[in-house]
Amino acid sequence: MHVPTILIRAFCWQKIVGTAFVLVFCLLCANGGVAGTHGEKSTILGNWRGISLCAKIPGNEGCHDEVVYYEIRDTHTAGDTVSLKASEVTDHESREMYTIALGFDTTRHRWQCEFRNGRVHILWSYAVDGKMIEGTCVDLPSMAVRRNVVVRKEE
Repeated sequence: MHVPTILIRAFCWQKIVGTAFVLVFCLLCANGGVAGTHGEKSTILGNWRGISLCAKIPGNEGCHDEVVYYEIRDTHTAGDTVSLKASEVTDHESREMYTIALGFDTTRHRWQCEFRNGRVHILWSYAVDGKMIEGTCVDLPSMAVRRNVVVRKEE
């Protein structure tokens, strides 16, 4: 795991569980102590809360950092497909932003969704690490990172 990922995780966890736990968590991450990615639906299903941070790159100036809440549900279709409903949390209220269908990419070992409209062509991509998900939103075809997401599973 590289340093920026550790810092994003640390920021997220500090907001969720406090500074003391973050220090222990960062040490685990730096030493490879976090479980690997799984493609089983059961590992990603549930409710997740964390942060979505904007990358400071040209063309992304209108982006703002968000506290996010994900509801990930089984689509009950053949194959590895789940539904992710994303909401932005502000002042203890949530506002639904979008719902996407994620499929599991066995080559990259990530849950992914490619999205295109008249304005953007992006790829959302998520890796499950136990009770944590790390994700990115990248522009296609440039692969420039637009967002970094870290969410923790709610019990």
